[in-house]
Amino acid sequence: MGISALLSSPIGDRQPPSMQALGHSIATVAACANEAANLAR
Repeated sequence: MGISALLSSPIGDRQPPSMQALGHSIATVAACANEAANLAR
């Protein structure tokens, strides 16, 4: 997954905590949307 790779990269370590929290929330929303799509099938 691109988002998790971005957060675990050295560049991700230099990001402000707010950016890491934003990326984490985006990943969480994407996972929830993926699960909802699977349930809707």
